This record gives sequence, structure tokens and C-alpha cells, in this order.
Amino acid sequence: MPPKRSARLSASASQPPAAKKQKRGRKSSATVSREEVATPSTANVTLPAIPPDLVEQIVNRVADEVSRRTASGTGGLPSNTNALKEVPVIDMTAAGSAANGISPLVQGSINAVQKNLTGIDFQTVGSTSHGPIPHRDTPVSAASELAAIVSTLMNSSLQPSSLPTYKRAWRLYNQFLHSTFQGLSVALPISPPNLALFIAYMFDNHYAPSTVTTYISALGYSHKLSGYPDPSKVFFIMQMLKGYGKLGARLDSRLPITLPILHRILEAASSFSSSKYQICQFQAMCSIAFHAFLRVGEMTSTTGLGPRPLQIHQVVQLVNDSNTIVSLKIVFEDFKHSYNQPPSSMVINRVPIFCPVQLMLDYLALRGNKPGPLFITLHGQPVSRANFTDQLALAIKFCGLNPARYKGHSFRIGAASHAADRGLSDAQIRVLGRWKSNAFHRYIRIPSVST
Repeated sequence: MPPKRSARLSASASQPPAAKKQKRGRKSSATVSREEVATPSTANVTLPAIPPDLVEQIVNRVADEVSRRTASGTGGLPSNTNALKEVPVIDMTAAGSAANGISPLVQGSINAVQKNLTGIDFQTVGSTSHGPIPHRDTPVSAASELAAIVSTLMNSSLQPSSLPTYKRAWRLYNQFLHSTFQGLSVALPISPPNLALFIAYMFDNHYAPSTVTTYISALGYSHKLSGYPDPSKVFFIMQMLKGYGKLGARLDSRLPITLPILHRILEAASSFSSSKYQICQFQAMCSIAFHAFLRVGEMTSTTGLGPRPLQIHQVVQLVNDSNTIVSLKIVFEDFKHSYNQPPSSMVINRVPIFCPVQLMLDYLALRGNKPGPLFITLHGQPVSRANFTDQLALAIKFCGLNPARYKGHSFRIGAASHAADRGLSDAQIRVLGRWKSNAFHRYIRIPSVST
């Protein structure tokens, strides 16, 4: 497995200058060890390790540079973005993440673990060669305090973005029980035969294989927490999931929103809305969704739990010496794969036609600088996912396209296809889209980017 990017940067930065120069001069020296390349005066010198904060700054600088060089246009962008000054749209520190609830069965399992820990019979006195020595604190009190820490650590192990999935899995299983067994209540453990019927129920309702695998894993998690055998690891259940993956595989029917289609959507915005605020907001959301490879959930709110949408303080204006805003920097703090990761950022540059920077500035001028979600309604509430997708469906239909084939994720599919068509490498696309793997490969549809 290749080393992580931060590890490679640390190794590269700590390499002696002479060694790096000699290494650049010999392209075939990939098999030469560092000791052979280093000069005698530096070979035995131990350089100090780069502090983690500096490595993080280098990583963010590289990401910014990639997004700057690969932006869809360069109109008005100076050759050196390092000379630009960052001006936050709103000057404030990022607010703490909202508290996330946990599925009752998951929380119940955690509570059971905590109860077991506090209910153990501990020795009440210590002993030495001089006789028993009573403890200063009662063991039950000490155990309770430690058990509380155990509960906190276990709650923290659950990634916030996973919590809505856990709740959906149990909600669907409860729905399955009521429709199949007429009122049978949810209880642990789930028998393997019942789990098999649940998998068949999801197949009959055309759930995607990846969704089924995730839901079954979520049910198994609660079993393991409660000390029950995991029914998802029973052999015939594993074989059913394997067969589901083969029979349930389906082609992604969503089409990419390409640059030409994006322009048509932006032009159509004023045709189905009479409010200037709503028109500017919809245009800004569509434009930023494409140019920043956004997931719909990264800019809208949902009724369930999960990562909070982009906040206004995460938008930073980049201005030149003339105090002209030439770019916008989007700082991503909470996204799908942000768990245990530093914030990611992207620079959005000006372009001649339907400029995403100008569309965002026009919207911000109407929105004001009230702290909170970036996209809010006239009443100050976060724009919901349902509201945005409904508006998008109207725009798609107005453009003469099929709303069933163009969804909110079509912006992200179109952005990946557009980047690939322009010759960006897999590594660059992965950085821009904040992908953890090469899953974006299934989104790239180059023949359709010009339509």
C-alpha cells in the first residue's frame, strides 16, 4: 500500500537538498537508496520531523493549487493566487457541530454495555503486608465514572454521517415486520431466517445492493454491541448478499448535468420563479454545485441527521491589490469522508459566462451576513433538500429534459465528466470531488459532456 500523501510530503520535505537535486537529475534512480544519493556531509544528519500542523498546511496548499489550476476558467485570475488576500464573508469561528441523536436500539446497546460495566462486583478494599487498606472512593462510584467515559468513546466511534443510515435501517426493518408479520415488534436478537426474509423484502422493493449491504451491516452492529451473535455473518446470509450483488446490479440511469445544460438551467430560473431572491439563490446553488463538485446534502438540510450543510463562514473571498474579488474559496469542514480528516478547500474562479463567483456574490448581497447555513429561505430557514430538488425538477422539465434522468447528483456526475474531458488525472479529480476512493470512475461519461 503506498504511503499517505501527508507521509510522502513529510519524507520529501525532510530529504536533504543535495539528495533531492541529485535525484531529479537521474530519472532512472528509482531503485537507488537514499543513503546512496545523499552527500557525505548530510548522509548522517538527522533532520527534525515536520510538525503535523505544517504538514496539514502543505496538504491544503497543494489542494488549493490543484483546484486553482483545474478550474473551469481563468478569466480575471492572476497568475499567483498566493498574492491574494482572504476576506471571509462573515468573520466568525466555525460553530460546533449540532448534537446528533442515535438510534434507540444503538443507544440501548451502548447503555447495556455501560450498565454491565457498572454492575460488576469489584473488590472493595486493597491489601498490603500491613493489612487491608480501604479505598478512598467507593468502587461503584469509580466504575460509574469510567463507564461514562466508555459510553462517550463508543458514541464518538460512530461517524455522524452514519447515524441517519442506522436509523433508516431500523425504520425499514420495523416496516418489514409490520407488513409481513402483522404487528411483530422489533427486538434483539434478529434470527437469521427473519434477516433472510428482510433481505428478500428489500430485493422485492428494488433496493440497490450497496444499500442492502449497508443496512444489514447496521443491524449487525447493534447485535455485536449487545453481545449477541451477528446474524449477518451466518453463511447463508452472506451467500444471499453475494447473490443480491449479482442479480441486483443495475446501471446508474442518472445523466450528467454538463456545462451547456447548466447554462440552460440557469437561464430557465427566472421562468418558474417570480422572486428575485429565489432566482438568485437557485442560480448560485446550481452553479456552485457544478463548479465545486457538491453533493446535494452538502448545501441543503434534511429531516434526518447527518453532516450539516455549508455555512456562510466557510465561504472566503479572495481579493487582489485593487480590492477586487477575483475568486471564492470554499472550505469544507463536514462532508461524507471528513471523519478524522482535516478541512478541505477549493478555489472557484471567475469565468466569462454565467460566472459562479458573480452568481454567488449576487445571492450573498440579498442574503446578508447572518450566521448559519449558506443557503437559507427568506424566513431564515435552511433550504431543504426536497425544496431544491423540486425546483431542479421544474427547471429540467422547462429545458425539455427528463427530470427522472437528471437529479441533484447529476451536478457532481457532470463535474467529474467535465474534469476528465479536460484531461485531469484521477488524483486531481479525487481531490476536487473529495472522494476517498476511485468510485468516481462510474460517473465519468465523456461522450455526453458536449450535449
